[in-house]
Amino acid sequence: MLIQPSPKPVMSRTNAPTTDCDSPDGSAATAAQSISLAATTTKRMVTMPVTQVSTDCIRMMMW
Repeated sequence: MLIQPSPKPVMSRTNAPTTDCDSPDGSAATAAQSISLAATTTKRMVTMPVTQVSTDCIRMMMW
């Protein structure tokens, strides 16, 4: 007969760290700038095709 091990207890509550870590000088600004640039680039990449699809749909509805 095969005996299975009993399951380990599951952690039911977690606590976030309560201490702050200091970032290296300039890294916070660099990270924010990097995220902002990525968001702006992504917005441009998405906006143009969406505008084109919207324009095409409007044209098809008018025909």
